[in-house]
Amino acid sequence: MADEDWWRRPLGELFGARKVILAGGVAAGWAPLVPIVRDLGAADVLVAATGGRGIGALADVPHAITDVTVEQTDFMARVRAELDALRTPPPELAAAIEAFDPDRSAVVLGVFLNEATHLAGRPFVAFRRREWVALEDKTNIDALLDRAGVARAPSAVVPVAEAARARHELDAGDGTVWAVDATAGFHGGATGTRWVVDDADAERAARELGAIGRHIRVMPFLEGVATSIHGVVLPDGVAALRPVELVTLRRNRELVYSGCATFWDPPPSVRQEMKEAARRLGEQLRREVDFRGAFTLDGVATAEGFRPTELNPRFGAGLNVMTRGRKDVPLLLILDLVVAGHRLDITARELEALL
Repeated sequence: MADEDWWRRPLGELFGARKVILAGGVAAGWAPLVPIVRDLGAADVLVAATGGRGIGALADVPHAITDVTVEQTDFMARVRAELDALRTPPPELAAAIEAFDPDRSAVVLGVFLNEATHLAGRPFVAFRRREWVALEDKTNIDALLDRAGVARAPSAVVPVAEAARARHELDAGDGTVWAVDATAGFHGGATGTRWVVDDADAERAARELGAIGRHIRVMPFLEGVATSIHGVVLPDGVAALRPVELVTLRRNRELVYSGCATFWDPPPSVRQEMKEAARRLGEQLRREVDFRGAFTLDGVATAEGFRPTELNPRFGAGLNVMTRGRKDVPLLLILDLVVAGHRLDITARELEALL
């Protein structure tokens, strides 16, 4: 097994005697990581928040807090606005960053959704590459699963205007689920997903999804437990972690994502099927786009087994649940190292066993 310094050594080399900027999200969200960064030798730390203060205590370090203004009410619009503020920081945020780091030598870490390469001229340690973000488009998943040899439910990707016809061909008795493409940017939390059972549902879904995309992925509604599995792509292989439940409530036929939990476990056969799917997909991502770090494969545990429905090529909420309270494994910092190409003194199998 890897020694206890498997992550401390490379992070210490990165932070040692240097200023560190933790950028994006809400200020309170960085509080648990600040003591770790300090303990690893950082000279000073600045939290540069783009989503406001947040809830909870702030770390005892300098803070520069801005809060984006969003006209739309949906949370994805806010997420995109906060990410835009990392690409082009508001004047007050940029000024605070310059005052903290006038020689532009600081180490900069961003939130897990960050796609910007630099923060006010300073390179991020890690960011999501364009080719990785493109895979989050819900209409791309099936071809990727087929190339990776992962079983899936039947589906069709069609223009919005043809989705109503496609649903009749794919309805297995409980209606269909529609997921829109990423024309307006990636989306999560079921914001671009609809459960369609009848003509009224279809008309409403086409109108709502057509306002944000051009194509829709149509598949049968799968009865079962919504679930997700994380994979972590390392140089020597893919760590396939434990499945988590995606707590998805039903308000009539509206799907309401309500977080994730580890109280539920799939049957052993389904668990093994999910782990194998994650390993296959992770290796495919490595081959096709040189992917590194964490991804989630979401789907439904059905009576026939696990049927994946979407890929999120990034850190997912389930990792927070699995590592909550584990100060010995600052996974967000560790994954930044992996994405940036820094070598860890741990194998994929060892990381899988640890987490």
